[in-house]
Amino acid sequence: MAQLPAARKTTRRGQSWDVDEARTFLESAYADRDPLYPLWVLIVVLGLRKGEAQGLVWPSVDLGKAEISLEWQVQRVGRELIHKQQLKTDGSTDVLPLPDICLAALRLQREAQDRMRARLEQAAAPGPAMAWSCHAYWPRNRAPSGQPSL
Repeated sequence: MAQLPAARKTTRRGQSWDVDEARTFLESAYADRDPLYPLWVLIVVLGLRKGEAQGLVWPSVDLGKAEISLEWQVQRVGRELIHKQQLKTDGSTDVLPLPDICLAALRLQREAQDRMRARLEQAAAPGPAMAWSCHAYWPRNRAPSGQPSL
């Protein structure tokens, strides 16, 4: 009978935060008015991957039913960001319930986007109507090729 070598011990790349550490982080992001606070809430509370959270679009968010549908993600390919309608695994395309903290964070994001649109519309010169993104989040100063961003 052949002898198999002993399995290597795996080391964890990082450790998960406990509840107090996660709460402290989110409270700090909120107090500092971090523009990514709503994104952090979705990642910490729902366990979304970064690409899933960044790929979230408003038509996939139902604030009335308190749920989101995960259908899109953002991926970096080389130096470009690509918005894809295929998540990492088949099981990732789920409808998730939104706890109150997530609802509040998404409402903050919607209000911030509405204020930004109003400011941009006031500053815009007369001309053709601007196409606005329906994306809830994009990384700062980045937009995927062929997609409008905020």
